[in-house]
Amino acid sequence: MTPSWPWAAGTPVSGASSSARTSPRRCEGNHSACAVRPYISTAIVSAADVGGAGTVGTGARSVTVRRLMLGLVVTIVSALLAVVAPGSAHAATSAGSCPGRKVRTLPFSTGSVLVYKGSGYVCAVTVQKNPGTKRLISVSVQARGHVAVSKSRKHTRSSPPARVYAGHRCVRVTGAVAGGSYRSGWILC
Repeated sequence: MTPSWPWAAGTPVSGASSSARTSPRRCEGNHSACAVRPYISTAIVSAADVGGAGTVGTGARSVTVRRLMLGLVVTIVSALLAVVAPGSAHAATSAGSCPGRKVRTLPFSTGSVLVYKGSGYVCAVTVQKNPGTKRLISVSVQARGHVAVSKSRKHTRSSPPARVYAGHRCVRVTGAVAGGSYRSGWILC
């Protein structure tokens, strides 16, 4: 049985005039088969229009599926990298948790205090000299005329960041790791 609609036989219907795209043998006695159907002709796209030889709409669907699969692959790879190498990721972010640029490194016997400055804020982190052993690590930052902000924890690498708004004021920084400590005077004036 021959289909009565012009788009069912595989002829591309994408313009406003479907009578030019249909075969004359089907339009001879049946004028409803040759009628313009704008609600159909704008939605139907032939396989040749999308560049594939499959069914109608395969090209658009395959592009969407490819994009979703790419996103899924990227998510899985990033999750695997985070699980496989948590130590290296932590080492890169422990001292990098302070925003701004590093302006001072203040060394002492068991570690050093890293001081960062940016957008009027001063941030400091104490880092162990020999990481690996869990020790009490502390840091403190005080802007002149304000209360000191102190942070400490038992950790294998660094203290949590201590951050204060200093503006253009001088700051005082202290840091300690398990017995060794550092206390600065007023710096960054």
